[in-house]
Amino acid sequence: MHVWDLEHASEVIKYTGHTSSCTVIAKSEDDAMLVTGSLDTKVKLWDCRINKNCATFREHTGPINTIQMSPDAKWVATGSQDGSLKIWDISADKVLANFYFPNQEVTCLQFNPRTLTMANGSTDRTVKFWDLETMTNITKTSCD
Repeated sequence: MHVWDLEHASEVIKYTGHTSSCTVIAKSEDDAMLVTGSLDTKVKLWDCRINKNCATFREHTGPINTIQMSPDAKWVATGSQDGSLKIWDISADKVLANFYFPNQEVTCLQFNPRTLTMANGSTDRTVKFWDLETMTNITKTSCD
């Protein structure tokens, strides 16, 4: 992953660590952290203040399609071609919730910045809404 100074059209830093192409990237609200997903099925958390990888999450079995950091930068949500949606606790370095959708991929997701909810889209053409206090599905809406 390369970080660029757009004003001077020059590379500022290059982060290395994935063994295959990066597919997605997200940042914390304060720009202190980056999170990347890759074809190598890994999710990596980067501390931009010291320019180092500070965590690697390895529980997906397929390439990472989508990634988001929670507004408070305490959690990372990831969706994969393996049909899973995972919510990771950054400080505990573990999965808080793991949802599996057989025969589909998780293609997109978004945290709600005002409430403890999240939405995700999948290849089954639905949007699912999640209550993150209880880690349960609230509703599913068809995109037909």
